Amino acid sequence: MTYLKTLLGSAALIGFLTAPSQAATSGTLDHSQAASIRSASVMDQFSQFKPNPSSYTRLDFEVMDLLVERIVLYMGPSLRKMATRPDAFTGTRVVKKHTSPYRLEGNKIIYSMFDNTQKNIVRDYLKDLTEIPDKVDLTSLSRNDQLSYWFNLHNLALIKEIMEVYPKVNPKDIKPRANSDAKLHDAKILVVKGVPLSLRDIRENIVYRYWDNPIVIYGFHDGTLGSPSLPAVAFDRNNIDYTLRQNAEEFINSLRGFGFGKIAPYYKEVAPRYFPNLEADLRQHFKRYMRPEVYAEVEKTSAFKYHRTMDIISDTTGGYGKYAAPQNLYINNEATDIGIPTGTVDFVRQRARKVQQLQETEWFLNNTVIIEDIDTIDPDLDLPKPRDPGVDVDIHE
Repeated sequence: MTYLKTLLGSAALIGFLTAPSQAATSGTLDHSQAASIRSASVMDQFSQFKPNPSSYTRLDFEVMDLLVERIVLYMGPSLRKMATRPDAFTGTRVVKKHTSPYRLEGNKIIYSMFDNTQKNIVRDYLKDLTEIPDKVDLTSLSRNDQLSYWFNLHNLALIKEIMEVYPKVNPKDIKPRANSDAKLHDAKILVVKGVPLSLRDIRENIVYRYWDNPIVIYGFHDGTLGSPSLPAVAFDRNNIDYTLRQNAEEFINSLRGFGFGKIAPYYKEVAPRYFPNLEADLRQHFKRYMRPEVYAEVEKTSAFKYHRTMDIISDTTGGYGKYAAPQNLYINNEATDIGIPTGTVDFVRQRARKVQQLQETEWFLNNTVIIEDIDTIDPDLDLPKPRDPGVDVDIHE
């Protein structure tokens, strides 16, 4: 079990939030609504994305890395405790803050702090990502490069669509295209190599189609609290195994992944592909990534049920954004709006208390960082050794 112990103090985090932009850089199980059946003619358009690794070209996601480093608030592993309801604003009973009892689980995207510069970076880099397959043969790259590309493209496109209409409590209700009732995950919001793609297409018709290991489901963030987190780093060919495993461990060991005998609704979408015998397959999957004391709860559960949906946005304000009361700084008894929603400031304080509790938790303190080769990604072809000894090729993917 591995954890990244880079939990910032609240003061440092406020500094991070206000730093100038760097432009350069509950019910019974039912699978009937999970994955839609595609006809052969429709599926054929996605066959051009079938991996056929044969090239030494490598993709560089440095810009994506710098971007998510700025906009993602790392939350650390779950305490497996439901958060108490936050206090109302002074002088009112109104609570325009993140109130979900699961809010301290999973990384948060700080949409309320996006400025125009950051929004333009997202738009421009997303355009660059969609054009990569026009410049290089994507399918010839290593499978780790290809998988990293699809994760980063999916997650950035999702961020872009949410930021355009933010604040929004339930991002799944977003209808990205005018004159279309298609919602966020089904609207054709991208065109790659002439093929219109939805977020669901990337997941189901490309990645789930060509990658067999279920750990790939943890590379996709769906914008809500109930899904795997958006990592605080971009996926790339070198970190993809570690990052996927860390994301899987965080989600599976959290209450939103499994708690009180119930599993995340997120598994409903992927069960037909990766967990066809849901009870047995998911228990085996959990056993691989759960801490022993958490898996002991699974063993006490006779039959899984699904959690209620957790479709609230995974941000720091619960989707209120700057409509929540602003945080004022008092100078000479005059209030000055410092541009940070009070909900975000309060959330940072709650996060600081969580960090303190983690630092007093035995399993967290005794954790040992283990870096190992894991059979997460399908192996590449056996490539010949490069003619140029200076070419850096990792053949152990």
